[in-house]
Amino acid sequence: MIDFDEIEKEIIKIESSRDTSYATMERLAPLYCAMMYKRLGVNTEAYEPQAVNAMGDSEFLLAVSGKDSTKAWAVMNELMDDLMIGNKRVYDRVMDKLRRV
Repeated sequence: MIDFDEIEKEIIKIESSRDTSYATMERLAPLYCAMMYKRLGVNTEAYEPQAVNAMGDSEFLLAVSGKDSTKAWAVMNELMDDLMIGNKRVYDRVMDKLRRV
């Protein structure tokens, strides 16, 4: 597993020398990448599917309730892509509602 605390300590140590040589930058680059990976919210642990906790009695909510949320969002993303092409007005309304959430 990646120890981000150690990576951060190493970055601070290297940066404190104020050495801007190519060799130093070459050492820093993968460390910065690792920290970007962390900050982007990438889960470094094994993925555990989370069930959708949907409350309601609509056909959609009943269908999605208890399903793997990542897979459910992938289906919804496909739907939105299709909607953007097939019915831009409805797509725009949905996007406006999501931006206001």
